[in-house]
Amino acid sequence: MIANPFLFGSPIRDREHFFGREIVLRQVMNRLRSMQDSSIIGERRIGKTSLLYYIQHPDVIHYYGLEAEKYLFVYFSFDGAGYLTPTRFWQRLLHSLQPRVNNQTLLSEIERLLAMDEIDPFDIEDLFLAISSKDLRVVFLLDEFETVTQATNLDADFFSHLRSLATGHYIGLIFVTSSRQKLSELSHTGIVGSPFFNIFETFFLKPFRPESATEAVTKLLSGTEVSFDPQEMAYLLSITGQHPFFLQMAASYLFDAYTLHNLKGERLRPARLERVEQEFILQATPHFDHYWKQSSNPEKIFLAALAVITTYNGESGWPDMQRMKQAYRNADISAQTLEDRGLVLRELGGYRIFSPAYSRWIMEEITRKSGHGDYQAWLNQNGGDYGGQLQLLYERAKEIGSAVNSKYWNQITEWLSKSSEAGEIINHLTKDVSQIKNQPIWLSFVGA
Repeated sequence: MIANPFLFGSPIRDREHFFGREIVLRQVMNRLRSMQDSSIIGERRIGKTSLLYYIQHPDVIHYYGLEAEKYLFVYFSFDGAGYLTPTRFWQRLLHSLQPRVNNQTLLSEIERLLAMDEIDPFDIEDLFLAISSKDLRVVFLLDEFETVTQATNLDADFFSHLRSLATGHYIGLIFVTSSRQKLSELSHTGIVGSPFFNIFETFFLKPFRPESATEAVTKLLSGTEVSFDPQEMAYLLSITGQHPFFLQMAASYLFDAYTLHNLKGERLRPARLERVEQEFILQATPHFDHYWKQSSNPEKIFLAALAVITTYNGESGWPDMQRMKQAYRNADISAQTLEDRGLVLRELGGYRIFSPAYSRWIMEEITRKSGHGDYQAWLNQNGGDYGGQLQLLYERAKEIGSAVNSKYWNQITEWLSKSSEAGEIINHLTKDVSQIKNQPIWLSFVGA
């Protein structure tokens, strides 16, 4: 049986299976060369861990012109490492550094520090000065770093010390962190505004460009007996939005359709894509739900407005900001954040949700039947909080209440009260969403 080359669910460890990210890589490696720190930002499954693994590969280090023998790359994930204290923080990093050190004097000093009940910041500084004196540089690749910035036992003094270590070039210590959001946005109240956050240049990981996505699929297929036709490639790029995790997932299901289910030939393309879509939606839904739950109310409204516009209005091209602000006056507040998160793509000034599958999920979520109540009574009680023009909402309260999931009445009211086309939006929201659900995405990709 032919092995499926498309792997998803775990970070990429094989350098040959890592694709794209050339711009971010070049920038991060240039900063390493000049002893500067970097922060990698991206949603889960976007490839942050894979990038950190890739950075430390000797061939990659050499390719970007760094002297591999001078750099000690140390990967550590803080996932699940709660209740951090300064001593626990350094214990974890020193344990990970230990196998990378060959000098016995340095190893003895690390062992001495690990044996201490409390690790003194000045001892840490002395250690890295000693490492630097050997013409070595330590690069800490710190995954899930938001765990650190949210640890209430790590106070402003702790982060001030980290900053002094990282900015003292004579010490030879560099941080490359990964997190879901900017570190300053994920910090606990005791360190908000800490100068520590100013040492990083931030790089956002977003979905691949089409050429990188196509290259990844094509190269992974090479050496197998399977090839995807142009319509299938177009379908994969569309339904996944070129998101690397979803791309591997959908391509894996398509590969299985060829090899495990023997759905070969042009005539069976509809059957192949139908199988891919069923399995993809099933596996992608929990991730869609996660992205939604991690979104602020303004972000949810922007996503819902964009889903409605692109679903019902027959837009040619992607709606620009002027068009979005007609649908929701405050659309500009969330556009950049959603683009940075990779949930919204922008090209030539226009916007679209990264995947039509996610756009459809949003439409289904906000109209999903879930204990609808009396929207007019709710509006009587809460309408004063919104301002704007609510008369139309009162007039059509029965329709809205029966169509919109009651847990989103807050967001929907905020949206409609700040829309110049509230009537049209209500018309769309009160349509039977099953009309959308029953229209397969793959249907547009089965023609010759």
